[in-house]
Amino acid sequence: MSETNPDDLENRRIPKEEWKGYVTRVTNDMKEYTKQFVTPISKVIDHNTGEAWGTGNYLELHKQRYLLTNEHVAEALKSNPLGHQFLNTDSVFRATQPFDYFKWPLDVAVSPIEEKVWATEPHGSVPIPESKFALAHAPVDAEVLFLKGFKAAMVPFLFDTLITNATSYGCQEIPIPPDDHRLNPRFHFALDYRPDSTTSLDGRDLPTPDGFSGSLVWNTRFVEMSINRQPWDANCAQVTGLVWGWPSSRACLVATRIEYIRSFLLRAVTA
Repeated sequence: MSETNPDDLENRRIPKEEWKGYVTRVTNDMKEYTKQFVTPISKVIDHNTGEAWGTGNYLELHKQRYLLTNEHVAEALKSNPLGHQFLNTDSVFRATQPFDYFKWPLDVAVSPIEEKVWATEPHGSVPIPESKFALAHAPVDAEVLFLKGFKAAMVPFLFDTLITNATSYGCQEIPIPPDDHRLNPRFHFALDYRPDSTTSLDGRDLPTPDGFSGSLVWNTRFVEMSINRQPWDANCAQVTGLVWGWPSSRACLVATRIEYIRSFLLRAVTA
């Protein structure tokens, strides 16, 4: 959770502790709101072992459900089956369809989910509708951004089930590191992420984000709504980017801007 104060919220200076309270509230609300959309993505090593490999999200475009993640996460499908997991069920379902993808600088991949897979058993997952995707990455200054991701780890399967917990994180945008050739402000933006100095909502230290690849970044629009003196809840939030990198020496996460993700998806689902 970022501790940076906004310069002006509702035309007044916000004390640090009061601002932290706002961010905690927003992060908690977003944690509940987004759990229906997100899934861990695992590599199936064998019947008894899997590797929590990355993060994915379910979305719906043109009445078809899809699994969205990074290209470098989906690339593992060349050597291992990939699994995803619906909310409120421990079962792991294999990705049965190939991924359409775009490598750097977007690092995005999407795969259709067959109806027979989606309806195999009752679950609580819901696809993100297209209307929740912002037209462009354009949060107001000091806006609260949010992401949910799954730490990568070797984990045992038990009768084809996988248990892994997500990390929910509220933060703010920071400047892109200027000396990393992979990063381009035309396509990318950066998020403050310092595991050594920040704690999660449950009091634990933040994990290294090596499984956060494929996490969506949400513009909560909390500051925007407050400045306009409008009520806020999690339904106000919009998807604003897709996490793909972690320059650890710079204490930040890097995401692709939503306008390029939208362009890719339009091409992919209408091809």
